[in-house]
Amino acid sequence: MKSIYRICLLLFPASFLLCGCSRHKSPEPIQTEAAPVQTEIGGYVSSTVETAAPAESETDSAVLPIPQAPPETTGSSEAAASVYIGSNGSFLSYPLEMEGDVITPDFLIASMASLTGWNLDLASSVTGEDESSLTVCFSPSCSLFSGLPQTANASFPVYSDQQFCAEILDSICYTLQSNFSDEDGNMLSVYFCTVDENGAEIPIELPRLDVTIPSGEPYQHFPSAF
Repeated sequence: MKSIYRICLLLFPASFLLCGCSRHKSPEPIQTEAAPVQTEIGGYVSSTVETAAPAESETDSAVLPIPQAPPETTGSSEAAASVYIGSNGSFLSYPLEMEGDVITPDFLIASMASLTGWNLDLASSVTGEDESSLTVCFSPSCSLFSGLPQTANASFPVYSDQQFCAEILDSICYTLQSNFSDEDGNMLSVYFCTVDENGAEIPIELPRLDVTIPSGEPYQHFPSAF
């Protein structure tokens, strides 16, 4: 009996130590990285480590809108208009700068006068019986009757009175047709006239050139070549 009692006394401290060790055992570290995975790149096998993606928070999971840039503007709303200077089917184009979007025949003729220095005074505003015709009525002070003014722009040389008159009528006619003919290709009819002492419309007569421009017929070209 004494021997059994001694054995129990010896075993009891050992069991207590074993229990104490198991109670205070440090926890094993949590594995945050996955085991290496072999991947094949270009015929070679390499080891990569896959890491777990961090958990999304409530703020991260919300999809925020991406700010969009404002649409680009196309610049100014200038109307596309040009005047044409020349004669006998040969013209040079001169684009005009405009702030509005309305083009009128009077504006085009005034712009041509400003560009060339010619006197293109009108007896009245340009009118038309319909959308396919316009009538230009010159004042007696116009350069057609008074000749080339001294203020004429040297960039538009004049070599004869006949060439000068032809260039005035041809340029105005072609400018109006280019800016006001319809989209179907129907050419605008342009009529020229002047006024007498009473303000009545009459044909354009140029006695010095022996030329008459009928007021009741659409203008085609200057009557005589130069």
